[in-house]
Amino acid sequence: MVFLIPTVYIYLTHGNEEYLASQKSIEKGNDYKAIKQIGEATLFLAIATGYIFVTGWMLYKPDSKIPKLVIIFGTIAVIILYFMRIYGIPLPGTDIVIRDLSTDWRDVVTKICQSIIIFLVTLLIGVNKKIPQQA
Repeated sequence: MVFLIPTVYIYLTHGNEEYLASQKSIEKGNDYKAIKQIGEATLFLAIATGYIFVTGWMLYKPDSKIPKLVIIFGTIAVIILYFMRIYGIPLPGTDIVIRDLSTDWRDVVTKICQSIIIFLVTLLIGVNKKIPQQA
């Protein structure tokens, strides 16, 4: 759970930064760039919201495997989407494709945390399976 905090924080702040950048792009009249930035902001904020929701679900139902599986497969999907950006991710409803070859500290931190999240949640599922439930 501890590794979810920096991941959520980075996605929230990065989403906010992209949104603010989109507003500047709109002011400069660069609508194409603004739409790409809004698309990225929406994605980052959706990922953060998903992590918050599923973490709450895991805390509310600690014995359930479903939220743990959702967090594992959701995190894998986010990592795959991250690598797809090299080839381009089309924005639904537009002709815009987001391609991004840049990386910074946020990419490194989130991917490390996400790898640890997958490992720990998988381990948690395995530990819960092996510990006999007391009546």
